[in-house]
Amino acid sequence: MATLNYDTLLYDPFLNTKSSITGEPLCSDELKTTKLFDGFGNRGMFYPDRFGWYLSYPRGTYMHLHGTPLFHYDHEGRPQKRKRSALPLPETVTSSHQIILGPSDLKRQLIRTHPVLKDYWEKRLPKCITDSEDIILFGYGGADPHLNELIKDKTDTKKKYVIEWSGEKGDRKTFWEERLGPSCEVVPMVNILNFREWDDPAIHNIPF
Repeated sequence: MATLNYDTLLYDPFLNTKSSITGEPLCSDELKTTKLFDGFGNRGMFYPDRFGWYLSYPRGTYMHLHGTPLFHYDHEGRPQKRKRSALPLPETVTSSHQIILGPSDLKRQLIRTHPVLKDYWEKRLPKCITDSEDIILFGYGGADPHLNELIKDKTDTKKKYVIEWSGEKGDRKTFWEERLGPSCEVVPMVNILNFREWDDPAIHNIPF
């Protein structure tokens, strides 16, 4: 699971929905019980080595690919994650956020300077794409070449479903296959928030 922008519309359910097995939130800082792991654990510290605990503690990976105001550096320069209750920060607090805004070339440069985002883009995301059975892109406009190139390079003929607004103009299949490679299926919807078929996106698909 990966998001490009920090969005409470998606993040809230991850924190508020509890696992039917453990009763814990789907995404939490409890390393042994969380079902979505973003690399941060107890005391908000970043533990990239804990991504490999899948066999002992089965769980999914969750990444804020362009950062979030929750990511920052502590006084020793180590990456940490704040509690959401700390936002918005008081004006008197100065902090170095790990959040990426700007043109695509600038985004690439900034990602390389942030240890968390560098880890996500160079290690976690490529592995997640390679290991996945298919890819679902939800509400993505296709404007980030660094993401498009990674997906195109890693998926080859793997099925890619694009959930987007039905009012987009032009040949959408061609639009997406130019960016992501072959085997794209466009799922046009009047309101993408009504999409529910995560296990079988093809149910909604309109053939081209």
